[in-house]
Amino acid sequence: EVCDTLEILLSRLIKDARLKQQAKRWVRSAKTVGAGWLSPGIQTRTERDKLIEQQINDLQQQLANIKSLEQDVESGASSDEDADRARIQDNMKALEAKLERVIATGLFIDFYAVEDILVAPECGELINYLNAPWIRKRSYRSREEARQITGFDDEVLDSANRYKQRVRGNEDGDKTTGTQQWIADDDKAESATGFYAFDEVWSLTDGVVYTILDGINDRWARKPYAPITGSRFYDVFLLAFHYIDGERHPQSDVYQLKKLQDEYARTRSNYAEHRKRYIPKTIWDAGEVPPAELQKINDAEVGESVAVNFTSPQTPIGNKYMQMGGGEFNPMMYSTDQIRADMEKVSGAQDAMQASVQVAKTATEAGIQNEGFGARVGVRRGEVDDALSDMMLFIAQICMQQLDAAFVTRICGNGAVWPKLSVDEIMYAFNIEVVAGSTGKPNMAAKRQAWS
Repeated sequence: EVCDTLEILLSRLIKDARLKQQAKRWVRSAKTVGAGWLSPGIQTRTERDKLIEQQINDLQQQLANIKSLEQDVESGASSDEDADRARIQDNMKALEAKLERVIATGLFIDFYAVEDILVAPECGELINYLNAPWIRKRSYRSREEARQITGFDDEVLDSANRYKQRVRGNEDGDKTTGTQQWIADDDKAESATGFYAFDEVWSLTDGVVYTILDGINDRWARKPYAPITGSRFYDVFLLAFHYIDGERHPQSDVYQLKKLQDEYARTRSNYAEHRKRYIPKTIWDAGEVPPAELQKINDAEVGESVAVNFTSPQTPIGNKYMQMGGGEFNPMMYSTDQIRADMEKVSGAQDAMQASVQVAKTATEAGIQNEGFGARVGVRRGEVDDALSDMMLFIAQICMQQLDAAFVTRICGNGAVWPKLSVDEIMYAFNIEVVAGSTGKPNMAAKRQAWS
């Protein structure tokens, strides 16, 4: 009965937490930069983590916003007093509409950019991150949120470092396109804008979490606390596809495809340049054709008859010009079939995913290729399944510690069974195994084998 209750509860919680949306970013990060990080957690009625990226809307959050805005208005630090007063009134109206809801309870799943997770170098390769003595998670918060998290006054917050987002730009120096990156705000002395960087250092050695506000080194941003965890201490989950023995960081698809991409681009560029130079040209004897007469030939329309006065009319016209070709052109020299085949092996893609047939194949060849494709994707699917299984086990363990029977019954129905267990009983009294299910392309060979 407990397993049935857990199955219903986890399915509901991960759907409400939009696991699929976050998992897409997780997998995409692993393919583009080599690693992806997800961090799940439970928000309960008695505890709230203000550093989570996905804020769960509730009454206490709006009360904190109102208090922060009122402090700005009273101290004169507000940039637009009228606008802040209007926001306070709007928040108060929202509170009046949902006074019965004190705080929300639910699951949140945060995605962290790879540069916002720092693993202690003592663990060696990144795959051993669970044995690292500490892991740092970084998040960026506004001034209002920083005041709520720390309780610091404005004088102390002014001494902290602030950051702003800047467009990276492309290789040509164009700053209007590209992705965002966080950079230090050099104008923080003249402006109260910008974001504060909070570092949460999860110390496996001490068993507590230290919170640091970047730029303030004489005090903690909040008191160290012992987190609620499961059979593992860290709440971050790593996904990577290309681990290399002896290298700390896993490789990405982009890194592995870089040389093939360069070769493909160089081949196509040379092909286009050769085609442009292959255009036939006509050479004229400048002594036989006056410039004005040559201009008439160049300006003539298609099919037009042009009368030309040559300098030596008695010379045959065939001796006055010569047609020059573009040289030998062999399209096979610029074939990209082998490059694309190598890309398919590295990336796991195939012709069926490209919505076109590049090379004609028999049914047997297509079947063999599909089996190879299934094997390549199966390896990656196994990495995702393993990480999701560990994540669901972790969520199940913290749910059994933090959620009460009333909340579980409201989610799962009156038949829910939710015993009150100690932490030791949750971890060791019985075993929980979560199998993550993935759907993929049909494997006809496996189906035939199972049928036989």
